[in-house]
Amino acid sequence: MASPVKSVRVTQPWGRPNPRYKAKRHTGIDFGVPVGTPLFAVADGKTRLLNDKSYGLVVVLEYVHEGVKYEDWYCHMSKQEVANGQAVKAGDQLGLSGNTGNSTGPHLHLETRIAPFRYGNDVAHPILTIPGIVDPAAPGRPSVVQRVASVAKPATPKANKVVNFKELQEGQADDISLVQSALNVKVSGKWDAATTTAYKKWQESLGFKGKDADGKPGKTSLARLGSRYGFTVI
Repeated sequence: MASPVKSVRVTQPWGRPNPRYKAKRHTGIDFGVPVGTPLFAVADGKTRLLNDKSYGLVVVLEYVHEGVKYEDWYCHMSKQEVANGQAVKAGDQLGLSGNTGNSTGPHLHLETRIAPFRYGNDVAHPILTIPGIVDPAAPGRPSVVQRVASVAKPATPKANKVVNFKELQEGQADDISLVQSALNVKVSGKWDAATTTAYKKWQESLGFKGKDADGKPGKTSLARLGSRYGFTVI
């Protein structure tokens, strides 16, 4: 396993509650490093380059871990040293840290997102096991938070979090709400267009295509969602 920086100093963990952010929490991990510090890929994947008003110069690392597609955003960089669409290996240098964009000082902001890849769809990092990268008060997605915070003690879904596959198909509000929470869409208890779109992207992230990625829960994709986000499918 690779680390994004050789000298690890976490200055702000993922998930720390903060009302000044739109998401009401810190959406990434901040590493305190001076400008010009080499930054490395933490997984085998493909790169995408951005120049964002808020995040500054960014290298996005796209990769798959345990069947799920992730994006790691390396933000506020001073220099990007890879090309768009370049295949990289874990440990390859992506560029240099900086202070670009909306930054209060030199650091690396490493933000991990899942589909649909947008602000607010951040999660605790699925690979890194560096101490202190997850805030104890981090809200949401407890199974992901616990798994990263304590690799030796995987999260166990709560017994009362159960989705009945047949009842879900029949439109039971409680079951739909659990699935919506896992997909990080507005929880309404109704299977709406936003839910269908989000579920379709989840199916595609698992490698399903065509009629198998229609936005409707199947037993396999639903069970995979439950195992990742803390509910049991019966």
